[in-house]
Amino acid sequence: MKKIGSVVGDLYHKHYVDDAFQRYKRTKGVKEALIVTYCGYLDIGKAFDFLKFHVFPNSETHRVIIGLGGIGNGRGLKESEFQSVLSDLIQQIPYNVELYLHAACHVKMLSYDSFTIIGSQNLSSTSLSLSANPYAKYKFHEAQIEFKDPKQLHAKALIEEILCDSSMYARITRQSKATIIADSIIRGAKAEGVKQKIQLVKTLSGLLEKRVPIPARLNLEPSIENNVYFVKALIKFYNSTGTDLYGADELYQVLYPGNDDYPAGEELSRYVYDLSQLLELIDEVAFPQKQSVLNIFQAVYSSKLGFAEESDFQSFSDDLKSTIELHYATSMQVFIDKHQHNLVQRIIENPDCTSIIESCRNDEGMLDEYCIHQSLLEGDINVNGYLDELNLSEYIEDVNKLFQKYYMSGLQRAFDAIHSAYDDYSQAYKRHMLAME
Repeated sequence: MKKIGSVVGDLYHKHYVDDAFQRYKRTKGVKEALIVTYCGYLDIGKAFDFLKFHVFPNSETHRVIIGLGGIGNGRGLKESEFQSVLSDLIQQIPYNVELYLHAACHVKMLSYDSFTIIGSQNLSSTSLSLSANPYAKYKFHEAQIEFKDPKQLHAKALIEEILCDSSMYARITRQSKATIIADSIIRGAKAEGVKQKIQLVKTLSGLLEKRVPIPARLNLEPSIENNVYFVKALIKFYNSTGTDLYGADELYQVLYPGNDDYPAGEELSRYVYDLSQLLELIDEVAFPQKQSVLNIFQAVYSSKLGFAEESDFQSFSDDLKSTIELHYATSMQVFIDKHQHNLVQRIIENPDCTSIIESCRNDEGMLDEYCIHQSLLEGDINVNGYLDELNLSEYIEDVNKLFQKYYMSGLQRAFDAIHSAYDDYSQAYKRHMLAME
């Protein structure tokens, strides 16, 4: 970032019942207002109407930049509609307004006399008080900084910086042709888009050359704090229908509570995060596997198990359900039946004082094993307190192996996909890259 200057000002919170620019509207005799605002590229007529009725009346001359949302890389636009709104706008420009349309500006600023206001509040109908705009579609809290700016030096310097990218804006006058203006802005956005993609290819190349190794095993060890939670979470997963990704996330947290924030290692996690930020900028036409790879990469630094495709999750789900069946844990009753002998012994060794257990005592006051056994099978005894005494290490390790297997295989496939996609992507821009060297 380039430093424009140092300022000391007042910070304001704007509630939607307030008028953000009330002080300006009360000021008379303003010589020049410098305005930077923002709107969708098909809404410039509405944006200009607001300025015409709420801003222009208070100043003799106006220098205005309207940032255009939705231009992006200049592709997929409604060009005929854009030309139409430009035609209407051109006919309305007053002689005392110097107007620019900018395809890459998101600044919101109003500067007049020796004051400059800058912040999140747009110069649009949303800046009006709720009483002046009772049918407002959007109501937001905003923040603004107002500072003394003698001769508007800081505001003018900021505008100069905004207008440095000549390919990204056009000046509009009463003599302008809508078709020429639209074409100029769109061509500039497309050219800038190509530049950005070329730079993206170079940055991605530099990252991929690092080749941070994938570990043979994750830095994750099961740490079951409560057998009941573990068994019930798996039963819930087993009996779920459809693609329950949340169920897999829940199991991850039960299996690895409070584990390392970097299960694949801090170096790889940070590397994957950097790659993810670049992948977000690549369109899916150039990289069809984009979302699949992001699903895996984002899971690495989000402490969960990621799946590239629904079919991968289904494969994991099938394997996990087979493991659950192998350990007789498809329902709590099936699980109790499997471990009934151990549970009966633990209940006898450490009985609670519930009426069900007390009713199983014989004449000598001893607990009758058969009675306990029957009560257990009939579900009359709450076994939660006894499940924690069972040794479930084999079951836990089998589930852990599955998580490890799918985590590592998904990560490897994601890296294979991104290397393959990079080869195709870089080839597409090779000619442009050579031209820029």
